[in-house]
Amino acid sequence: MDPREIVEAMHAVLDGQATARQKLALDEALATDPAAREEFLALRDSYDRLEREQATCPPEGLAAELPRSPAT
Repeated sequence: MDPREIVEAMHAVLDGQATARQKLALDEALATDPAAREEFLALRDSYDRLEREQATCPPEGLAAELPRSPAT
């Protein structure tokens, strides 16, 4: 999978919408790519923070904290 597909898999997993293929690809990326692992952990933390906040709008400053995906 290319980096964009890995990021899509990250979101799908965190949303509970991932296919078996996405889960497998993400597991492989997380096991072999430290940058992907770091990005996934940061993204998961953001998801967790949004859930804790239970806000209708993202908390102030959250967008600045999100990891940036490679340009496509």
